[in-house]
Amino acid sequence: ERAQLRTGWLCPVRRVVLSIPFGASTHVEKFAKDFLKKFFYQKTCGKQYGDFIVNIIKPLIDQTFLTLPDITGFLGSSMGGLISFYMGINYPHIFKFIFSYSPAFFAYRKFTFKRLFFKEKPLPGSLPLLLIYCGYSDELEKTLLPMTEYVVNKLRKFGFNEDYLYYSFDKKSYHHEKCWSQELTRSFKYLEKHNY
Repeated sequence: ERAQLRTGWLCPVRRVVLSIPFGASTHVEKFAKDFLKKFFYQKTCGKQYGDFIVNIIKPLIDQTFLTLPDITGFLGSSMGGLISFYMGINYPHIFKFIFSYSPAFFAYRKFTFKRLFFKEKPLPGSLPLLLIYCGYSDELEKTLLPMTEYVVNKLRKFGFNEDYLYYSFDKKSYHHEKCWSQELTRSFKYLEKHNY
């Protein structure tokens, strides 16, 4: 397959990947939507971040490259895994698959998470393909795991079987880009089964 710049430059690629620097000092308030405001921060801007991606960044990419606009995914880890899940829930008409690695779901209690993310029971097929992953080899991953499994089990009760939800757990993996990059290969293999 080929991606082509509008200027005519050709390159043999299968996917166009855009990486957005998260900014270590600000990524929590950026990605936490508005939900953590009263607990930790005076101001959060997760919704503005999501709107910026959908209304500014994605159109710019589609205008610059000969992309397939209807096959777009969103990937993230840790707080980025949380905002990725949020993007899938709130923009299912934009994103066809979501990679949510070591997601920081633990920022919410179960009741709060259910109220904020599952206000209406999602139906299988109404959301993008969801690929959720968590490790267990360090204290942070152990902290993230219970809420990650809560979300996965909740989705399964809603009818999200393996055709709609891929969950990967690796007890030897820790909270680091090295482990997430290894999981990325497995995630893309899952996408290929769905012709993405």
